[in-house]
Amino acid sequence: MSGALTARTVAAELAPTREDITNTYPFSHEPHADLMGLWSGSNYSLGDLCSFLGLESPKADVDGSQVAELTREGEIEIVVRYC
Repeated sequence: MSGALTARTVAAELAPTREDITNTYPFSHEPHADLMGLWSGSNYSLGDLCSFLGLESPKADVDGSQVAELTREGEIEIVVRYC
């Protein structure tokens, strides 16, 4: 499915009709949708996708460079929300 078609489908609040579209996580038998897999080939960041979908980004207050320090400081809940 192209990135544009996927984006329009999500914007229209339609559910995917094929399991291979949503079951993209290669390390688990549970269904899992990796957004970057759904929008592969696009330049969308997670923040862009959250904005497009009207969701608050978990990346707004933390970036990957802060994860190690937050973990050392015991701020595991912040890291969990970020991840």
